[in-house]
Amino acid sequence: MALIPCRNCGHNISSLARFCPKCSNANTHQEKRAPHLVVLASQGEIRQTGEEKINNDVISTAELLLQKEFKPSSDEIVLLKGEVLLIRAVFNTLECYAYLTSTRFVLCDNSQLRILFQTGTDKIVFAEEGRHLISKKIVVTLTSGESLHLKCDPQINWLTALSDPTELAEETRKRNTLSNQNISGIDWFYEETGRNIGPIKEKNIVQLILNNHTIFPETKVWNASLTEWKKADDTILTIYFKEKFSPHQVIGVVDSVRRFLRKHF
Repeated sequence: MALIPCRNCGHNISSLARFCPKCSNANTHQEKRAPHLVVLASQGEIRQTGEEKINNDVISTAELLLQKEFKPSSDEIVLLKGEVLLIRAVFNTLECYAYLTSTRFVLCDNSQLRILFQTGTDKIVFAEEGRHLISKKIVVTLTSGESLHLKCDPQINWLTALSDPTELAEETRKRNTLSNQNISGIDWFYEETGRNIGPIKEKNIVQLILNNHTIFPETKVWNASLTEWKKADDTILTIYFKEKFSPHQVIGVVDSVRRFLRKHF
């Protein structure tokens, strides 16, 4: 792979890229490469890149990447979904509906079903924050050398997820497994104003963390598998605190408190 100038605008692009990310002009000097399971749908046509036969050990992923309409498989976990803008040029954007799963990243049209573009998560090299006019965007670079310029909301969640979708998928699997097993029916107790409250099943503990804001990372908890009372954040419950607030939400809460104090004190 090498960098070559686009014949239309002169922008340096990968010799493996199908088109220039700046002007969208087709790369007529594209090098041949093995298939990397990136599929582009244009006007209802699905095209698989590369010419070699796909190995049998990735056939299930290949079948997903050849879908015309988004339908996750039974073992595919949807990590994030929502409306995004695909930026094609400075003033040219396309409204899409995006899905990030444990297997692939998919862009659909407004029907949320018809696939416009998709790629395997293992083909995402990195994601970084960029600028589009006066607002922010996410630039996703693929192994092919191509890049996707996206506006997502909330951006911090998408940026974190696209930066390491494999880690997010693993955390989600663990959380789902724990919720389904309910930690083998073990009863929990928690401490509040000097009193021990319980027994409480884990599914109810989770509700107190996520919805009622009764149990916090510093709250002391205990169950029969623990040798002593511990902070909730030092137990398996820590996975539920990770999704409670995103960084931008925490900053927003702090700013609101500061405004209130300046106004009233």
